[in-house]
Amino acid sequence: MTWPYREEFDDAARLAADALEDVRLSIKDGTLRTEPEMNGAFVSQLATAFRKHRSPGIIWNCRHLLSTRKNQDENLVGADLIIAVKIDLPGFHQEKGLLIQNKRDGTRYNKELLDQVKKMEKFSNSAWLGVLGKGSIRFDSARSVRARNGTYSSKLARIPSFTFFRDFFQCEIGDEGLTPHKAIEIFRETDEAGPDTLIVEAAQS
Repeated sequence: MTWPYREEFDDAARLAADALEDVRLSIKDGTLRTEPEMNGAFVSQLATAFRKHRSPGIIWNCRHLLSTRKNQDENLVGADLIIAVKIDLPGFHQEKGLLIQNKRDGTRYNKELLDQVKKMEKFSNSAWLGVLGKGSIRFDSARSVRARNGTYSSKLARIPSFTFFRDFFQCEIGDEGLTPHKAIEIFRETDEAGPDTLIVEAAQS
């Protein structure tokens, strides 16, 4: 099936992948050492990239609702990040979102992650793990992590950043119930101490 605006969505996915490549390089050279630092860079780099993005005939915008959490204490949702998109273009309209929990790369059992995955799945059917490593940043489904009882690694996470965001924009993945409005509602219901939230919008210029 040929999706409308495929080239434009591929460009947006490439932009996201490039932003996360900058994060990977900072992990590799030791600039980012702790998981909170890595996650903060992950979110801020994506937000900055989408704010700056330009496509012929399309206006892109990104709102970053910043969590008030001062540390990595667990939150009700179990995720580090909500990304919700609203695409309103001639012949194509879509609103949906997904949840991401980020972890530093390492093959091991992680009970905390297993608990986080279960929480995410209560909120959305599109819940994901981002594995942040020196060699790659890749994604795995919460369902797969749960099936492995909380074990994860970059070798087990087989979805590269570009593929992940391309499939998100082209409707292969994502939860249609997790609209931008719903994402903002979750953010407010958690007293702004839940996940960081990115609202990405694309409209005709």
